[in-house]
Parts: sequence; structure tokens; C-alpha cells
Amino acid sequence: MEQRVDLDPWAAELYSGNQLPRKHKWIAPTLTDHLFFAYPAPGTKEVTVKATDRFGNRYEEKIVLG
Repeated sequence: MEQRVDLDPWAAELYSGNQLPRKHKWIAPTLTDHLFFAYPAPGTKEVTVKATDRFGNRYEEKIVLG
């Protein structure tokens, strides 16, 4: 996985554009450095993402690729 500075894709989807958000016009996506990107090999059917936070808590999620 590659860590890089970018806009959070969900924040950009929710808070970008001249119509969004209507209630709080000051909300806008900003650059963040806590994003990780992965590029699975062609034909990959499933990916398992494992992470450990600074407190030692472990998280794991399997993602089925369409």
C-alpha cells in the first residue's frame, strides 16, 4: 500500500461542488496524510486489509472485488 497526501474520496463526494453542502457552506474537503492506496494485480478477487493503530488495536477487513 502507498501512503500519500490527497483528498479523502468520501469527503470530496459529500462536500464538493457548488451545490454541496447547502446547510454549512464553509465545509469543504481538505488534504490529509492518513490515506493509503492499493492497486491489486489484475484478476485479484479478494483483498484483506490489516491495520494496527498506535494503541496496539488490530483491525482486519476482507474486501471482495467486483
